[in-house]
Amino acid sequence: YFPEGGGGVSPAGSGGGGLTGQGCIVAVFDSGIDYTLPDFRNRAGSRILYLWDQTLTPDEERGFYPPEGFAVGVEFDRAAINAALEAGETERFAMVPSMDVSGHGTAVAAIAAGSNMDGRYTGAAPGAWLLIVKLGKAGSGSWPRTTQLMRAMTYALNKAQALGMPLAVNLSFGNNYGAHDGSSLLARLLN
Repeated sequence: YFPEGGGGVSPAGSGGGGLTGQGCIVAVFDSGIDYTLPDFRNRAGSRILYLWDQTLTPDEERGFYPPEGFAVGVEFDRAAINAALEAGETERFAMVPSMDVSGHGTAVAAIAAGSNMDGRYTGAAPGAWLLIVKLGKAGSGSWPRTTQLMRAMTYALNKAQALGMPLAVNLSFGNNYGAHDGSSLLARLLN
């Protein structure tokens, strides 16, 4: 993200002129997010509505379940994330054990919708809600599998429709499988 008045995002795209992304969802399909950062909070708590970590294993004893209609990963809602944020640092990651090891997903989410409350840094849509999908374990060459991306898109569309909110999707962590003429499975789903 960019310091106010500096590089890359025009004033209209960085919250100026009343364009903040408020009432919209920004979905980020990537390496996860550091949900503890103040950049992803507002006065009421986390702006992350849902965090689906496809790399975690469901665990009924801990109350860790995949999203409805999916068989992989663990979904955390805003209430679970807020409870983890209120807990001590040791308990936090036991409650929501999702981590962004590479930091790429966190950086992308901050560029798209970061809003540090001190106002020094801001993303393009600092008032938007976030929906994060930490993509499953990588396929060959550290690329996510097409099916992981397709599940993420289906998940995000279902959530946005259920919430009745507009959705913008950031997919900067992709792969290069299949045809490059719009006929691949992922391209057809996105279309």
